[in-house]
Amino acid sequence: MRATIEKQQLHRELGLVERVVERRTTIPVLAYVRMEVADGRVVFTGTDLDVSLRAGCEAEVTEPGVACLPARKLGEIVRALPDGPVIFEGDERHVTIRSGRARFRLAGMEAENFPEVPTFSGEGVVFPAEGLGRAIERVIFATSFEESRYALSGVQMEWWDGGFRLVATDGHRLALVDSAPVGSLARKACLIPRKAMQELLRLIEHAGEGDDVQFAHDANHAYFRVGGRELVSRLLTGQFPNYELVIPKEYAARARVDAGVFREVCRRVATLADERVPGITLSFSGGGVTLQARQGDEEAVEEMLCEYEGEPLVIAFNSEYVLDFLNVVREGMVDIELKDAQSPALWRPSGEQYVYIVMPMRLMGTP
Repeated sequence: MRATIEKQQLHRELGLVERVVERRTTIPVLAYVRMEVADGRVVFTGTDLDVSLRAGCEAEVTEPGVACLPARKLGEIVRALPDGPVIFEGDERHVTIRSGRARFRLAGMEAENFPEVPTFSGEGVVFPAEGLGRAIERVIFATSFEESRYALSGVQMEWWDGGFRLVATDGHRLALVDSAPVGSLARKACLIPRKAMQELLRLIEHAGEGDDVQFAHDANHAYFRVGGRELVSRLLTGQFPNYELVIPKEYAARARVDAGVFREVCRRVATLADERVPGITLSFSGGGVTLQARQGDEEAVEEMLCEYEGEPLVIAFNSEYVLDFLNVVREGMVDIELKDAQSPALWRPSGEQYVYIVMPMRLMGTP
């Protein structure tokens, strides 16, 4: 094998693949990336058996070949190299890397030991990359990190002719984004792991302007192609909850707040929230809302103006859950629909097909 690759392209593509590779694994080959040079290109493949990524770039290929190299060491070497051409030369056992006057020799592993990664299946459907990336960002934080709640550790992806929906929940909150009105159209669905969605978002961030995401699936895998890079993920098994049952259909009070202003007020007040249970209390009344947090004999209080319709209401939320939502909305007006202090509240950016449902907390000193 012998190929010459520009460092900047090499760094970009290898960096994407390296993130998929597990740093600590009981299967040695999973700490390696597969490098194949042929037909004027180099293609890197990394996998942890659940999520796999292929990415490549142009290369001046003198001799085609395949090698498996340690992902972490290779990544560190490439990041440290100066800009310019990088030469790879060797075989499965050893590969020498040259750049300027620097030379590195890495021990490889037999390519036949590298797991077989499924290839993109069929034509599938196409989604706009920008819209899908925005939707992922707005739901992924609501996935569960509890190992016992396996089906909640991913994002439910639903699609129909002309649109898609992403849903995530950890049992305490739920985030849902529609790209277009659903109506009565039949929807297909699959459950995609959080890590796969994180990597897909990263690919979208590296995509060119106006790029699309090609998506396909089979019984066990989801396939995404973005800008020539391919992401393959095992689907999660298990039953995703019937989330539509928990979306409030009516409310007794409604507030409208400026997302940017509310985020900063919430962030300031939350500095004195209890570290174990970071709750904040929202006291709504005509024309305003008061945010309050307590920790022992310490207290933070701040008032802000807002539109409010309904009887005065005091309700408490986990401040981290509120800030997760406000950090992705960033600006504009947000409607908060409330029933009472014990019922889920619905948060919705005005005029958008994005809803966020949060269960309230019961804090000492709240009604």
